[in-house]
Amino acid sequence: MDVKESGFLTLGELLSIIAQGKKILLWSVSTFFFISILYLVFTTHKYVAEIHIGPNENALSQYSSRSTFPSLAGAAGLFGGAVSSGDYAKMIDLLTSQLVTRELFNEPKIVQAYFPAVWDEETAAWHPPSGAVQFIKSLIKKAFHRSAWTPPNAKQLSDIIKKDFFVNAVGETRLKKISYANKDPEIAQLILMKTLDISDKLIKKGNLSQVVNNIAYLESRLVRETLVEVKKELASQLVSEEKKKLALESELPYTYNQVGDFFIDESPTKPGIGGVLSLGLFAGLFFGLAVVFVRYSWMDNSRQSAV
Repeated sequence: MDVKESGFLTLGELLSIIAQGKKILLWSVSTFFFISILYLVFTTHKYVAEIHIGPNENALSQYSSRSTFPSLAGAAGLFGGAVSSGDYAKMIDLLTSQLVTRELFNEPKIVQAYFPAVWDEETAAWHPPSGAVQFIKSLIKKAFHRSAWTPPNAKQLSDIIKKDFFVNAVGETRLKKISYANKDPEIAQLILMKTLDISDKLIKKGNLSQVVNNIAYLESRLVRETLVEVKKELASQLVSEEKKKLALESELPYTYNQVGDFFIDESPTKPGIGGVLSLGLFAGLFFGLAVVFVRYSWMDNSRQSAV
């Protein structure tokens, strides 16, 4: 049985096939290399804003006292309003949620930055995009009984932000490195700080209602209680809850502390030129080889069919 009958090609035959398809290889490599150059020229260069945060340990220790009377701690959900690791984790999870982006929609500067074609800064109102392409899209949608155009929403903004928003752990610690990239350094910084602020305030709002209930319960118990030791314990817990309330109503961050300085790139980040061009060359080479061998296989099958 010869080589072709066995279904395998020798090294010489492989090299011969590649040599015959050198024009295809040259075209493929040149095309992908040119695409790589275009990518480097036209890709959006972005500035990265970065901040390190950790849980608000001071508040956690300040409000973590426990009652010497277990029956008091179980009633009315007392002692549940303190800063906890759960609050810190919830705040992190909220950063790119739609709950936060709904609040970001109230910032004209942010809306203008992400949806400039459909937001009128002067009138602070949405308007349909103009142009022939949009006109054709509108006609097609109307033909299928769909709305010709709808304004952007919180979900769209959330999806856009998530693409360049990163939360990374710092070693084995509870610290987090939070970063966001945007072509405008001012917007990169604004988004990072606003998402932290809004997420923190959402946690505050949820905890505040619980603390207010706790205070009302403790005040009610103090009025009715007759045992001196219990009244002292109630008074102590009332002071603790009042402190929580002050912290929750403060403008200072509640769930986190900033660690170190805020950082933002002085120049935009750029893709590695060598890496992009090398990727283009290898992609072009592999694509070209695939075309060459598919072409050879098709021609060989055609010859065998003719025979």
